[in-house]
Amino acid sequence: MTIKERVDAIVSVLDSKKAEEIEVFDLADTDYIAKEVIIANSFGGKHTSALYEHLKNELKPKGEEFLGVDESPDWVVVDLGDII
Repeated sequence: MTIKERVDAIVSVLDSKKAEEIEVFDLADTDYIAKEVIIANSFGGKHTSALYEHLKNELKPKGEEFLGVDESPDWVVVDLGDII
């Protein structure tokens, strides 16, 4: 999959599970550690955790590799290499 297809898949999962204010930042032309950053809001801690679980369940079978995860009760950061 291309990076655009991967980003579209992530946004689709987040949108279908009611994430709010989904924003995608193209950082390919910068010196940032990732080429794309996706930010979304949730309804709260349980919704945040559920969004992460949905991402794992729907994207891992498609070959997405989760390199690292940093999680608190209020937020989750997922490192997919060139996408955060």
